[in-house]
Amino acid sequence: MARYKVLLLLCNMVMLFMLSCCTSIATKPDETAQPVLHFQKTPCFGTCPAYDATFYADGSISYNGYRNAPVQGEQQLVLNHVQLRRLYQQIEQLNYMSFKDTYTSTFTDQPATYLTFYQEGTEVKK
Repeated sequence: MARYKVLLLLCNMVMLFMLSCCTSIATKPDETAQPVLHFQKTPCFGTCPAYDATFYADGSISYNGYRNAPVQGEQQLVLNHVQLRRLYQQIEQLNYMSFKDTYTSTFTDQPATYLTFYQEGTEVKK
């Protein structure tokens, strides 16, 4: 149950960044920018929002809203230094290396959440 709350917190954090004080940018992240976190919500048969977002070490975010997402389509955003520091703090507090590799449900119409954590651009936990 605690892991579920952590996932909800992270989901809310992603949506908060997407809907609040990020600044849109016109270009994609620098090709040398290393990923820090990839977050994906898959669709369900109802109105579950489906989107993914990749957060990069330089503060840039690549977002794509699919079905029922509050923001549709591809968006390029950037976090300021304070927001980026807060993101790193929240990721650190998650203790994500202790997460199980899979959390399953008996419900057939649940959206899936995929989290991929990176250190120095290399995937360390999915």
